[in-house]
Amino acid sequence: MAILSVSEISRHFGGLIAVDRVSFDVEDGEILAIIGPNGAGKTTIFNLISGFLPPAEGRIMFKGERVNGRPPHHLARKGIVRTFQNARLFKNMTVLENCMVGMHLHNKSGLAAISLRLSPVVAEEASFIKKACQILDRLGLYVRIHEKAGDIPFGEQRLLELARAEASGPDLLLLDEPAAGLNLLETQQLARQIKRIRQSGITIIIIEHDMRMIMSLADRVVVISSGQKIAEGPPFAVQNDPAVIDAYLGVA
Repeated sequence: MAILSVSEISRHFGGLIAVDRVSFDVEDGEILAIIGPNGAGKTTIFNLISGFLPPAEGRIMFKGERVNGRPPHHLARKGIVRTFQNARLFKNMTVLENCMVGMHLHNKSGLAAISLRLSPVVAEEASFIKKACQILDRLGLYVRIHEKAGDIPFGEQRLLELARAEASGPDLLLLDEPAAGLNLLETQQLARQIKRIRQSGITIIIIEHDMRMIMSLADRVVVISSGQKIAEGPPFAVQNDPAVIDAYLGVA
């Protein structure tokens, strides 16, 4: 069953057609990869799904509900959470505090209770800390919890952004080039964590240029070129599709 259904979505920037009537479904529990050359429109598709941009045309359905043009914070509460090409951490906050930021989407305490530090607030914060520590421990970041996010190595900053996204409790996680700038060992570690997150029941869409990583992770691949979908299918079939080879290499 599809958790997300994207139908004929388009987005223009002046005379530039960034996304041109793209359609695909994402099945509950799968990892779907979106690949394509630089400037193909992949991140714009993420922006449309996650509410950072409204589509000019088409329909986006999430768990059976039309969510076109809903703001990002609304969609995050619904269960659509994303990361970005460049890690957007609070670099002067600790690793633990950064992870906990994602949990405050589900804060049940009112402003008055928070201001007065009433017992329900204290209990809720304690549960947030416990959960954040568990997530950071699974990612190998527990030893860093009191360090500032800006002081830890770049590869661990990438893992921390993944931890914060996981902490928000998503149903659908959008990962925008999570392996950018990572070395081979860091990429392998990241791939293992993405598989673990999927095994916990979270559906994942990933944009990535590292084809070795995509081949090891994705159940299906959607290929975008010049704003249009040119191929869709299992990773090995897509990799050998003449249209895909032409889009990447310029030769059929």
